[in-house]
Amino acid sequence: MSTETSSTGQLTTSINNNKVKLNHSEYEFPEGYSFKDGKIKSPVGMSYVQIYNREDEVVGVCADGYYTETISKDTMKDAVNTVYKAAHNVDSSLQLTDDLFVEGKNLILLTISLDDGSAIFIGKLGTPDFAYITQSKSDKDNIMQDYLEQVVLQLGNQEDYEILFSEDK
Repeated sequence: MSTETSSTGQLTTSINNNKVKLNHSEYEFPEGYSFKDGKIKSPVGMSYVQIYNREDEVVGVCADGYYTETISKDTMKDAVNTVYKAAHNVDSSLQLTDDLFVEGKNLILLTISLDDGSAIFIGKLGTPDFAYITQSKSDKDNIMQDYLEQVVLQLGNQEDYEILFSEDK
């Protein structure tokens, strides 16, 4: 287990065999996957684990942490841009509009299209807690989609899951 302090809180990462545990979530990946962990301490605290498939291709990144303030409809755009810029080490902000966000009972979600896949930001309303998950096109087994669904259940609840994934099912 690895623990460090960031500007927004204590960051924890644990990898035990195929079980990955971050600040707000844990998930057991199938046999054959490998992992590399790290932390971003500023401007927002975030633990992350890169996930590699059997062919040693990155299939995605699991990340979660604490935003600088409580996540709400009003702070969501700033939260997404802050995390996006920190995670991808870029300076330019995303052009976000309110209609891009999907709101559950306890969570608010945004899907971002990337050159090599997609990213999903999940904010827990009324808290600074968030998750940021990327899924690359090399994720043929859709393992990151399964991880995403587990994070929604762990950060939120069954009602959030049903609201956020009702169109996908």
